[in-house]
Amino acid sequence: VGTAWLSSKENIVSESYIGHSLDEVETQLKKLEDFNQSLKAQENKIGALESSGQEMIEAEHFASQEIADRISDTAARIQRIQEKMKERQSTLKDAVQFHHFILETDELSGGVEERQNICLEQDYLDFTNLQGKLQKHEIFENELHANHDRVEYLEDIGSKMIENQHYASNDIKSILDKLSESWGSLLETCQQKMPWVRLPWYESYKIREQI
Repeated sequence: VGTAWLSSKENIVSESYIGHSLDEVETQLKKLEDFNQSLKAQENKIGALESSGQEMIEAEHFASQEIADRISDTAARIQRIQEKMKERQSTLKDAVQFHHFILETDELSGGVEERQNICLEQDYLDFTNLQGKLQKHEIFENELHANHDRVEYLEDIGSKMIENQHYASNDIKSILDKLSESWGSLLETCQQKMPWVRLPWYESYKIREQI
């Protein structure tokens, strides 16, 4: 195993670029997995060279000390390469998780904003088309409950990532804070709207539909 070969592998595992998108991160992770396979493919060759060197040392080769140093240095460098590879693999997997988290929170935030706009509509004060308004409200309530479950789920995921000292903990906390703020604002707006929706003319309509 030559010095140039070892240096090239050290450069690969020392790379700090993670990627700015999920696709880029997954590409980096695939490259590292391919690198791992190529490293494993060299294990037999490395083992054979080490055995050959030990035989030369046992035979009291004139360069025994140099051979021993070379074996020791190579083993140490390969071990460091393997350790750094595991560290980078862990970082990239964390990055994949982070980008999935971003995609999910962005989608949910868009839904929260959409429902905020619905909640702010004033057309429920119009007494025309009561059936349509009632159905719209029931759909809205169901969506609100579904969003509540997703908010709790993402808050749990984000909190665990922070607890596990994720490299993007500060960004995760910022995302969670914004989500909590927008969700709280939606609930507050809904609480202001709900008394209107539950006025007697809505209740009487629901009773008539059940008869």
